[in-house]
Amino acid sequence: MQRRASGSGLGAVLFTDIVGSTAIAAEMGNTRWVELVARHHRIVRRQIGRFGGREIDTAGDGFFVTFERPADAIRCAVAATEAVRELGIEIRAGASFGQLETAGRKPGGLVVNTAARVMSVGGPGEVLVPSSVREIVSGAGITFAEHGVHRLKGLDGEFRLSSVTGVDGAEVAPPLEAGQAAARRREIFPARARRTVLIAGLAAGVLAVGASVWVLFGRDAGEPPAAQPDPLGSTMAMIDPETGHVGTSVPIGGADNRFRDSLEFLDHPMVAGEGGVWLLGPPRLVHIDPLHADVRSDSIHVGVGTTQTVAARFGSIWVLTDRTLYRVHPGTDEVEPFLVLPTASGIATYALAMDDRIWVADSDGSIVRIDPSTEARYQAETGLNVGKMAVTENGLWVADVLLGEVVRVDRDRLRPTTDLIEIGGVIDQMSSDGDDLWILDTTVGVVTRLDTVSHAVRSKRVGDDPTDMAVGLGAVWVGDEDGSLYRVDTTTLDVEEFPIGAEVLAVGVDEATDAVWAYLGSPVP
Repeated sequence: MQRRASGSGLGAVLFTDIVGSTAIAAEMGNTRWVELVARHHRIVRRQIGRFGGREIDTAGDGFFVTFERPADAIRCAVAATEAVRELGIEIRAGASFGQLETAGRKPGGLVVNTAARVMSVGGPGEVLVPSSVREIVSGAGITFAEHGVHRLKGLDGEFRLSSVTGVDGAEVAPPLEAGQAAARRREIFPARARRTVLIAGLAAGVLAVGASVWVLFGRDAGEPPAAQPDPLGSTMAMIDPETGHVGTSVPIGGADNRFRDSLEFLDHPMVAGEGGVWLLGPPRLVHIDPLHADVRSDSIHVGVGTTQTVAARFGSIWVLTDRTLYRVHPGTDEVEPFLVLPTASGIATYALAMDDRIWVADSDGSIVRIDPSTEARYQAETGLNVGKMAVTENGLWVADVLLGEVVRVDRDRLRPTTDLIEIGGVIDQMSSDGDDLWILDTTVGVVTRLDTVSHAVRSKRVGDDPTDMAVGLGAVWVGDEDGSLYRVDTTTLDVEEFPIGAEVLAVGVDEATDAVWAYLGSPVP
């Protein structure tokens, strides 16, 4: 990875996330969940600024923040925990203090990993710290209760943790009752939706209000809304891989602009292959027909999850939604559950990879290998923290997103090997091509090629606001919100910019037809 700066120093680290986010997202539906997360982000960021924190990253519904002093991190966590309850949700938090190793824009080191693991132990409304932090802030007006001794995944030894019970003489408030929390969540709708209902009611009375509510919110109950004309609607466009010129384009329409809001929750939001282009817009998968340049179906229901990805292989389309892998028939659009993983403890994320077999993993390190022809399955616990997963010609590789490293897993025994490569940056996306892993860091706009044989690492800058990456046709394709598509040659790493004139929100490559497809945030100029 490219590194902007390096160094070290003492600092406090805070991690937070929403408790039970998967269930809440399913309860609320995509549109309202996106609105809730946006409000959550605004509330937490106010508290970060209030206590002098520095936001490092936000992934889905969680925050990674640094502070100069651990007492400020704790005060921020408690304040945020109580403030977000107006939304009917609970967050949990973990704080630590120690030596921060800075490489590029994001700090790392043991203190970061410790804070993340401490947070994972917490329950609704809990702010947890190791005993070392409790001792450091002694006398700062913060009180604690024992939380027990824990083994933290990926860390040696046992850790005595404490939960914060009071700050500056005020006791930490208990979590909301379930009924009260649900009632508050029921009041959350996008502002535009509330305005539409109000205007309809004033103009045409009670009957018009009822109709507007069905149109606006019916899709959460499984009913497709009527398409609404929108001059700023999104578009699926075919891009000439040699010239970058836009060819066939298919309007997705204003009613499907929900996709733009949900992209941050998707690993890979689209794929091209098996005779179509497929776009995830939870809870639906949209099937675009390139031959007739239209939307064939936007009613393939695949649910909502905190992590989702779509892939094309073995004559099918595959959608991984949390712990369920769905198989979609590209000719009939019929969808069926193919694999359901056991319920994980706590909040888990999931990863998908394919070569001649199918690989599904959860963040706790459980990996399932599936033979697609016989559906024979083998599962093993690796003990790894699996954030991303990809298969090269010499092995199955899993990425620890937090630590910025990839580890090879023996494909037959499903056991981690000693073949470990440190990337030194953030792994937002990971794909493979031959013996190479390709990694996208959206924070700094960098694509990295990792040769898994020699462990050689080379990086290239690809725009200021990258969104998605796809590998194929001898290149790595990276979309950018600023309106460009970047082509990175897989051999030379030469970068060519194709100005598109609209936000490139997702990218897919169909090698069967030598076509590159891009999901654009607006019509092509």
